[in-house]
Amino acid sequence: MESESETDCLVRYGLMGHVGWFAVADELVEEGLGRGDSVVLRTSRGLELGEILIEPGAKSPGSSGRVGEDSIGRFRV
Repeated sequence: MESESETDCLVRYGLMGHVGWFAVADELVEEGLGRGDSVVLRTSRGLELGEILIEPGAKSPGSSGRVGEDSIGRFRV
């Protein structure tokens, strides 16, 4: 298990503009990730480029957060 703490952010990624919740290590949040920033993501398809839509730690009305895990583990920035 990982000892670092995490928070979630909403990211648009891939050529088709998929949107999903991704885990972000708190040390990256401290560096100032914000809306519109470009990030590299690990998804079930491998590494992909994305754009942050809702910054880490921000609450969005009606959001339920990250769905969970896929076949290779948690999605993360």
